[in-house]
Amino acid sequence: MMRQERMDHPAMPGEAEERWGASPAVPENPEDARRLEARARSREKEWAAVTEYMQACAGQCISRKEKGAPWPG
Repeated sequence: MMRQERMDHPAMPGEAEERWGASPAVPENPEDARRLEARARSREKEWAAVTEYMQACAGQCISRKEKGAPWPG
């Protein structure tokens, strides 16, 4: 039987650099850097909205269940 290699994910941000000598890619062009930062902020906002929506949906399901309504679906 073949042995399966496992890839460990670093727990701390700097651990990958220490372990493998890797460094994050930083664009040399300032415009590219601004674009990447804007994309990261946009994704953070999207995830915040998704999280808020999921929490609201879960809250509605829980309150419906407490009132005796059946689970949706």
